[in-house]
Amino acid sequence: MQQHLHARRKENIANTSFAASTNALYGSGTELRAWDGAFDGSGSDGEASTVPSPDAHASRVRRTKRRASVVQNTRPMEPRRPFPKRQPNPLAKTTMSVDGVASEDMNMHTPKSVSRLGGILEAVFFFALVAAVVYKMYRSGNTLIHAKIPELLLLAMFCAVCFATHWGAPYILWATRVQYLRKSVMSDGLYALLLAPILVSLMMLDAMAAQPGPLAPALMGLDTPGAWRVKYLPLGDPYQWRDPVWIAWTRRVLMDKVVLYGTVIGIHVCASAWHPRRNKTHGRHFTVESLSKAKQFAFFLTFALCVSIGIGVAKWSLGALGYPTILYGDLSVWKTSADTFLFQCVVYVFTRVARQNFTIGELGIASSLLTPLLSEAFSVTAYKLAQRPSMYDLSVARAPTALMAFQHALIIGIALIGLLLSPVLALSRVLAQRPTHRLRWPDKRNMHRRLLALGFFVIAAVLVFGTISPWVSWVLGRKNPWIYLARFMLEGPYLWSRPALLLYWGTLCNIALLSLQLMVNRVWQFATVGDQIPALVKRRAQNKKAKAKSRSTLTASELASTLAASQFADPHTDPEEETALGPTLTVSVNGRRKFFHMLATFLFVPATAWDPAFMALGYNSAFSLFLFLEYLRYCAVYPVGASLHFLLSQFLDSKDTGLVIVSHLYLLAGCAAGIWTEARSPLLLQLGTIILGVGDACASIVGRQYGRYHWPMSAKTIEGTAAFFISVLSSMFLLRILRMVEPFNVANMTIISLLLAFVEGVSEQNDNLILPVVGLVLGSLFPVS
Repeated sequence: MQQHLHARRKENIANTSFAASTNALYGSGTELRAWDGAFDGSGSDGEASTVPSPDAHASRVRRTKRRASVVQNTRPMEPRRPFPKRQPNPLAKTTMSVDGVASEDMNMHTPKSVSRLGGILEAVFFFALVAAVVYKMYRSGNTLIHAKIPELLLLAMFCAVCFATHWGAPYILWATRVQYLRKSVMSDGLYALLLAPILVSLMMLDAMAAQPGPLAPALMGLDTPGAWRVKYLPLGDPYQWRDPVWIAWTRRVLMDKVVLYGTVIGIHVCASAWHPRRNKTHGRHFTVESLSKAKQFAFFLTFALCVSIGIGVAKWSLGALGYPTILYGDLSVWKTSADTFLFQCVVYVFTRVARQNFTIGELGIASSLLTPLLSEAFSVTAYKLAQRPSMYDLSVARAPTALMAFQHALIIGIALIGLLLSPVLALSRVLAQRPTHRLRWPDKRNMHRRLLALGFFVIAAVLVFGTISPWVSWVLGRKNPWIYLARFMLEGPYLWSRPALLLYWGTLCNIALLSLQLMVNRVWQFATVGDQIPALVKRRAQNKKAKAKSRSTLTASELASTLAASQFADPHTDPEEETALGPTLTVSVNGRRKFFHMLATFLFVPATAWDPAFMALGYNSAFSLFLFLEYLRYCAVYPVGASLHFLLSQFLDSKDTGLVIVSHLYLLAGCAAGIWTEARSPLLLQLGTIILGVGDACASIVGRQYGRYHWPMSAKTIEGTAAFFISVLSSMFLLRILRMVEPFNVANMTIISLLLAFVEGVSEQNDNLILPVVGLVLGSLFPVS
């Protein structure tokens, strides 16, 4: 019973979070029913056919009150057994966000002792990783690698200072409100400062080793034996990009950059903790919350410029004193300052656009991944513009292939579209939020929404075909990118292999859409935009007729639907919420999410094994498409904004507290982690998909359904951790039998699975983003090949 109550409580928390985000995004239900025709028949997808009169508005208010009374009389809104009263969390502080949605700055469900114990365990884990990496770098015997040890140790000490000074205090960035981040726990600084530098250090070690390791660059080219069949960019002799000296230099540059990014995050965290204390000591009461948005931007921009100039001056001073390699030895002074400022701009955009979606750990990782991508695009453009460029003028972390050019065009291009069209998107969102009777021209609301949508799509098309596509053509050597993609479809291991993969993906996606129709909760069919979560109102007469219908009279499709309903339905469904075909399809949020985790396994594992180059293009295309759909959903762009919002809302959980939905982006990025790093080991290419698609799904389902024994002071169960460990290890054995991965060391694979299960059990970060990166780190520290 306690497990059932705990699950119901988490569902209520997720539903309440969605209701708050729905009200903040689309306004209240009584005010917006006029424009949302999906429920009242006034139009299609949020379009109102007429302007409501005051009498019509009063009638809608009366109907809403009657519906509320019917819901109260039909089924109580509170659980049958009240939950024990939650004790106030001393770390939690309820505030009001800028959108008027109540939020908690700290972790609202984890007791203080649990948070500290998990933070200490994670700190031990991370500093053990740093010690292992430093030891491996020292044992390499390479002086170029030895030169990187001081900066990694300095960053680790800086992280230890941040961890110690934020014992029970929230991590905050400069000029950033606490509620801009999802929550703050003790381990946030570890992930923000150390995880990316540890991964890149191991990538550098594997690339510079005498025997290339699992994270060494993959062998690419149409003339090279292997699965990575892709052409190099016409930037000179393609054989120079296979030079081990150049590859080692690019990895050292990338390590300097991520260590720099971790240092910048630490500076912001320490300055944000020191500044309020200093003001309090001197009797001043200056707070960021009291500033306007323009002053906050100026406050952040001034500090970012000071940090960029200060780091540049520090590097120049060390070089003048004869110690140029202690800090960022392979970066010049101006590149150090430029990358510092670019990274801080990315952090600023993330914290303002995706408020309450990131912890500071996830923010540090996401910013450390996007900033090098932007830097690569700038470097490729500068290399093409240079008169007599040297190969060392091309500062990229990977081989300059067509895949890199298309990744820049897809991911950076879609971000550029959102940035340039932000005024149009903001107007669309404001128009969707504001009630009809408060508009200046209420009778022209539908026309304005259509014009904004038309302008958005037209300008986006102009940017794609007028700016992004010509840039790709220029980088590819004056080749049409669309024709190049068509030829790329035929350059796989066989002429038919890549078209066959497209057909396979299309079939699975259609099956997923049909399954989604079975799994989606029917509550929202009778709800308005603002009150989506209330219980489903059933007509008793229809229920009696449905129960009277015998099974023998059902058609074949109805029998199949009944079987699907019995497999996916909530085991605790209220008898009054049954339909004619069986229990209501109220699959839990966890069940819906893990269904798509498992679907990702069938989508990505075969393609990654057979054609990782084509899989990389698929990941980039899907990521840019998800971002574009999020623009449409968040800004309620006509005609699909509301429909997308209702669809994605079926998969929100307690971590989706922000207005932007990023879980599906995290899932895709986690599965693509090995592909995007272009690792040489086929096992590491598959590891992210297996961790999320099999391990995380099995751990969650088994832990919720069968978990009885909890870890000390933790909500995670021993059964769930065991399911994660067994499922990951057994999946790797299955892939080995199917010859999709190389033969591996069983002992090392067992250690990796155990450590991943530990991180999954203690981490408060989003598993979709954290676990695949940790898996790559462990796969290099414990070589499985």
